[in-house]
Amino acid sequence: PTQIFYAPDGSELYRHTGFYGREEILAKWQELGYRFGTAN
Repeated sequence: PTQIFYAPDGSELYRHTGFYGREEILAKWQELGYRFGTAN
C-alpha cells in the first residue's frame, strides 16, 4: 500500500510505500508539525 499525507491546501507532504503502523503514522504527522488529541 501507499500512504500519501496531504496538507490542508492539497499539496503532498510525504509519501510512503509499504506497511505503516498506527504509531509510525502518528509520529510522521507530528514530525510534519501536526498534533492530534486523544479519542474519547
